[in-house]
Parts: sequence; C-alpha cells; structure tokens
Amino acid sequence: MMAARFTQDDPERAVIPSPAQLRDIRTAGDDRFLLIACLMSGCGMRNGKAFAVNLNNLVADDVYRITEQVSQTTKTYGCLKHRKPFDYRDVPLPARIRETIEWYADKHGTVDATCSATPWTQRSRTSPTTSRISGST
Repeated sequence: MMAARFTQDDPERAVIPSPAQLRDIRTAGDDRFLLIACLMSGCGMRNGKAFAVNLNNLVADDVYRITEQVSQTTKTYGCLKHRKPFDYRDVPLPARIRETIEWYADKHGTVDATCSATPWTQRSRTSPTTSRISGST
C-alpha cells in the first residue's frame, strides 16, 4: 500500500484576477451567481458562507457578520465549521457589496431574512441565526 502524498502549493502558479476579469466573472451568470461572486471577491467568503447571506447580518454600514454557512453535502444551514454555535466572524463590507446584497433581496426576496441564493435549501426556523434574532429556542 502506498502512503498518501501531499502536494505543496506553488505560489508562482497563483493567479489573482484583475478588476476587469472580476467584472467579467461577476456578470458571466445569473443574478444568484452575481451575488455569490460579489460576496466571494468583495468579502473574501467561501461558497458555503456566501450561500448563507442574511440581511440581519448587515450589522454596520461597512461590516458583515458571518454567523452560519450552507453545507455543500447536506444542503442545510449550520454554524460555522470549527466554531461553537452562535460564534461569528465580522468581515469588512464594501459599499458595492452591501448594495448588491440589498438589490438581490429586493429583486428576489428573502426567507427569514436570508437571500434566496440557495434554491435547494429550506430555511430552518431553528437555525442559530433565526433563533438568536427571534428569541426562540
């Protein structure tokens, strides 16, 4: 049996898209893709956290509070990996990204303040975010 071989990242292969390339990427798909691409490129979110975008997490004009994520395997909302329930992480929120979140919510609506960026998930009323906000257990 062969041992697992780990690869090393090659920093010379890393490619950072230019602002023009990012604009092209953001507009390459539908509105949902635009929202997710903006959150990933503008706030540094990974896809699971971007899919869980919630209007209640706009805690300041320039701060977004990441409180949960969508599991790519179970397609459900849950607390952040390697964190306790109700732990969160605040990230800078550029005005352009905030405007995109609000535009998307106005155009497509929300479920329990969560943007409908995840058509394959059902929002649980007992998720960490909604239970903390509504006071339910």
